[in-house]
Amino acid sequence: MNAAASGSPRAWPRSRSGRLSVVGAGIAVIAATFLPPNASAQSLVERTPQMSGGWTGQPGQIQFNLAHRFVSSGPPERKISAFPTFVLGVPVVRGLLAGLTYATNSNVVPTKPNELELFVRGAPLHMLYGGVQEHVQLGFNAGAGSVDAELGLSRSFGPVKLMAAGRAFTEPYDEDNARFAVGGGAVVRVLGGVALAADIATLTDRRSNEEVAWSVGVQLGVPYSPHSLGIHISNALTGTLQGASRGTDRARIGFEFTVPITLARIFGPAASPVPAAAATPDAGTAGEDDVFYAELRNLAFAPGVLEVPAGATVVWVNGDNVVHTVTARDNSWGSTAIQPGGTFARTFTEPGRYAVYCIPHPFMVMEVVVR
Repeated sequence: MNAAASGSPRAWPRSRSGRLSVVGAGIAVIAATFLPPNASAQSLVERTPQMSGGWTGQPGQIQFNLAHRFVSSGPPERKISAFPTFVLGVPVVRGLLAGLTYATNSNVVPTKPNELELFVRGAPLHMLYGGVQEHVQLGFNAGAGSVDAELGLSRSFGPVKLMAAGRAFTEPYDEDNARFAVGGGAVVRVLGGVALAADIATLTDRRSNEEVAWSVGVQLGVPYSPHSLGIHISNALTGTLQGASRGTDRARIGFEFTVPITLARIFGPAASPVPAAAATPDAGTAGEDDVFYAELRNLAFAPGVLEVPAGATVVWVNGDNVVHTVTARDNSWGSTAIQPGGTFARTFTEPGRYAVYCIPHPFMVMEVVVR
């Protein structure tokens, strides 16, 4: 890499304690100012291969993304080299995500092939004028020893989502001088769970041996699951802020797969009955006389047990971004596929205990207790 020019101003101290104090202060500021956007599992159909889209998740659901890119050395060896990036995101509170990005075969620092980026991301204002959403990401790239930041904007126009980002690096690519990058991208949904995506980014002071970073791909939501899969081509090596801002002279074919993990499915306590009189808006509530609501969200029924009087109608609302069903355990009745945002209602006239589950996700269970 090109070394910093002699006498270049240094924007930040190189001491580790100084850089970490900046990260700590940034985390405190973000945590104190965030408003809670409504988001669940991250789906690739909402973003491009090299941009986050500002996703912050919600507590109780961990996100793990695996991205791999491959290139062949050509004849006669035809050696396939892999460039993996792993992303782990943990929502701390609603609207604030803490995570890490780990990549191997990185070119950010020539002497350090493994790259680790620790970051926090959130949306202090949540929504700007005209439906524009913003996000702020602050992180520390341990490979380069650099404090990195991103300010991103996005706006949806029907099936089209546009994104833009500005990035700043205090000591990028193992250099002493601060540098900046800009980028943008678009996602176009061509079907409900299929989207075409592309993005581009460049350092503002790109040098002769540095390329514009770009990627194009097809993003797919996996039917009846919270997972998504992307197939893409990119000339960037890693998914960190620095890796996504500088391209190489070779394009690589790759994929990304998202794995959301709902902790309540693993560690959640056994559900207790929710009487009709004690119901809340988030867990079965009487919107009208003898009408009660339940949700399907985060791959679970909420509440897990709902107590209602005979003659009451229960309305289930699908709050997930995947298709669900509400089906009797004995398969004597049930809904058709409930699309995201859709509902299903059933009136219970006879007292008893009615066990229900979701056909695509049989671990999702609930019981309606009719008195």
